Amino acid sequence: RVIGSFFESWISGEPSEAKMRGALGGSVDGVLSEYRIFPKHALVKTPEHLSDIEAAALPCAGVTAWSAVVKLGGVRPGQTVLTQGSGGVSLFAIQFAKMCGARVIATSSSDAKIERLKQLGADFTLNYKATSDWGKKAREWSGHGVDLVVEVGGVGTLNESIRATRIGGTIAFIGVLAGP
Repeated sequence: RVIGSFFESWISGEPSEAKMRGALGGSVDGVLSEYRIFPKHALVKTPEHLSDIEAAALPCAGVTAWSAVVKLGGVRPGQTVLTQGSGGVSLFAIQFAKMCGARVIATSSSDAKIERLKQLGADFTLNYKATSDWGKKAREWSGHGVDLVVEVGGVGTLNESIRATRIGGTIAFIGVLAGP
């Protein structure tokens, strides 16, 4: 049992255009298939305790969230992390932030999903449809602005993310789900 690396050509070091070209499901075939050939260097052994379904989320969503929260964000105990929505990256980011000892603010447009975000560890939640100035509310709740925003919305959410972030804070710009 193995997991394919999301960027087959990015094994180590800084990202580059050449390394990023080999994204699964982008310029190379994805993994929704019965059989798929990978270069040997682009595979890692699946941890025994994970089901195939659990392991499938690791190469893209899991590693992306880890990179944002731990590597780029350097999140430490007592810091505040803001996540957006209930997609895979955001769900992993909540859990990694909590593992690092951070407080988490999570947003969603669905009250039902907000309940799930709370179960995963979100300390404070905002329904962004009901609270259009959610960045301001997040800043107020955190006291001085959040230390890290896991920004998955793009142009549609970036202004509020900037509003939420403390001076010297970090925005991990990952997705463009709210428009180009």
